[in-house]
Amino acid sequence: MYQWVEESVENRFGESVATVETEERSYFYSREWRDELIDSRSFYIRTGHHNPTSFPIDSTVHLSEHVHVGPYELGSAAKDRFRTFQEVTSDTRPEDPSVRMHSGLYYHCNDIWNPEIGDIRIQFAYAGLEGSYVTVVGKLESGKIVPYESTHARKVLLLEPGEHNLNEIFRFEHHQQRIATWGIRFIGWVLLFFSTICCATIMQHLAREYRLLRVFFPDANFTLSTNIMMSFSVALVIVSIAWIVHRPWLGGGLLFAAMSPFLYCARGIMGSYQRMD
Repeated sequence: MYQWVEESVENRFGESVATVETEERSYFYSREWRDELIDSRSFYIRTGHHNPTSFPIDSTVHLSEHVHVGPYELGSAAKDRFRTFQEVTSDTRPEDPSVRMHSGLYYHCNDIWNPEIGDIRIQFAYAGLEGSYVTVVGKLESGKIVPYESTHARKVLLLEPGEHNLNEIFRFEHHQQRIATWGIRFIGWVLLFFSTICCATIMQHLAREYRLLRVFFPDANFTLSTNIMMSFSVALVIVSIAWIVHRPWLGGGLLFAAMSPFLYCARGIMGSYQRMD
């Protein structure tokens, strides 16, 4: 929809005569085609810059009632796996004279070259073109492909465009799951890292109060390297708990790796005491 768009530029002029830093913003308004609704009520200058409060036509996805791959019909879950859409570029003129077409887009406006606020343009896209090849892994039930439920009550349904053998499609899925898993692990480690930074003051106080606790840390001041070490160790402990049920040796190795920095720092604790007669 054609809407007003607000842009602001922050200008900093340093310190004024009263030694107070002043900030001024310059606001610019332009008209653009946008897919999302822009709320003009939050504009700094609302006079003369009013956008519609809703789209006259909502974006929708229409699913075919019956979709077949060869002699088999796809279930609703399999149809939802089509996520790669291709834009439709049509040269068919609309029958409605108020609708105009340009570059495959249908414009609901009086003038394509001089649109007004509130005018809309429509783009069509499709997924799963008839005659294209897809590879599906699922369960065949009454002539329909549905998700397969494993012994762990997990549903398995894979769909990839093109022709692939069983090993290839499982390799694609493993690759996607591996990327998602490592992404979640990285986000979790970042959260743990910032948590250790926030708790550094508390840990410093505990390390000063208890000598036994202090020997397990390389630096009692909890510098950046210490926070990184602690966040990695806590992350490894969490991962080891998940793995220790399925692969005990791997879980135990990760748990030992999490404890190794603290054990290395405390390696001389027994030798620090001397016997006195």
